[in-house]
Amino acid sequence: HLDGELQVLRDVCRRLDKAMIKHNEAQSIRKPYEHIVKRLMEEHIGFDNSLTAIERTLQSKERDYEELLQCCSCPSTPATLRRWLRRSSTDSSRASWRREISAIARSRRRRRSSSSEWSKNLARRRLRSDLSAGAQV
Repeated sequence: HLDGELQVLRDVCRRLDKAMIKHNEAQSIRKPYEHIVKRLMEEHIGFDNSLTAIERTLQSKERDYEELLQCCSCPSTPATLRRWLRRSSTDSSRASWRREISAIARSRRRRRSSSSEWSKNLARRRLRSDLSAGAQV
């Protein structure tokens, strides 16, 4: 009778050992997957930040493009400037005329400056606006 109970006890111990081995194997497999999941979550956060930065850059480039289109459509000679102002006299107040004239003057200055100089100035302005946007967030 005691031999039978010892045999059952050995079987239970053997099963427990096998279960412990499987448990340890599962734990050793689980750790790398947990590390991978953690890294993917960190990359997900980084991706969101990168996406936000890219969207801001896209908006900035769209503003640059609109500004470039406005520069191209501004009158370039005094005669066309006068015609343009006459045509806009019914639509604009004196303050908006001043803004339009200063925009034209700025575009002329930009045209006169070299393209690399203009792009450097533009990059500086964008950097300042990005920094101020980052400070506001």
